[in-house]
Amino acid sequence: MVRWRVLGVGVSVALVVESLVYILSGHLSLLGGLVGSALAGWLVDGGAGPSARHGFGVGVAWGVVLVPVAVYLTLATGSVALVPYDPLVPELGLAALFTAVGLGVTVPNALAGGLVGMLRARLSRHLA
Repeated sequence: MVRWRVLGVGVSVALVVESLVYILSGHLSLLGGLVGSALAGWLVDGGAGPSARHGFGVGVAWGVVLVPVAVYLTLATGSVALVPYDPLVPELGLAALFTAVGLGVTVPNALAGGLVGMLRARLSRHLA
């Protein structure tokens, strides 16, 4: 079962973190989504499976926001706005670029959510 509040909190945290990254560096990164997914994984109780699922959900929801903004900023400024992909854009074709961005926005978020969920489960067992 999806906990919509957890997804909302994760995406909100991703927005705040990514806004700070953009203000400080002038570029977008994947850091906001990772932090939001990790928080969502922490908030969901139930181990790695539900935490990874919610981390993936935050990654997908945040990717729906991040990727169009990154494309707009790239077209508006003339330089690649999404940091880890700036050297890849001239080298990859459009289909490979979409695949790389899609995997880069979702897979690390699912891993972050799952790992933080496992950490919370392990800590709760040791502290209980």
